[in-house]
Amino acid sequence: MKASARQQARLWTRFEKLAAMPEADRRRSYYYDGMAFLGELMAVTMSGYAIPTIASSEDFSAFIFNLRGNYRQWNQRLMGLMIAFDEDPAPARNEALHEYATTCPWKNLAVAARDFIY
Repeated sequence: MKASARQQARLWTRFEKLAAMPEADRRRSYYYDGMAFLGELMAVTMSGYAIPTIASSEDFSAFIFNLRGNYRQWNQRLMGLMIAFDEDPAPARNEALHEYATTCPWKNLAVAARDFIY
């Protein structure tokens, strides 16, 4: 799904706020428009991932929390690869960045990796 920069920023801001909420507040979001939001977020920000079946507010809260953790891990990995490449631009480091760009499910991080390579 192609989204404007404004829409992406709106989704990302809401995701950050939702992930930072106490669990009880995240669980309440499930009953409003949480699943619709999650579907839109994943369609706009991720490649190759569909919204999973989430049957309860507890599962929704845990999924949001874990999804944010997943993003952080991918982001930290990218930062490590970029720093390593900057310190020593060996071909193997370029290959590692290329592999990252092709396997990372987060569109913005994959684009950042590709842009860094070229």
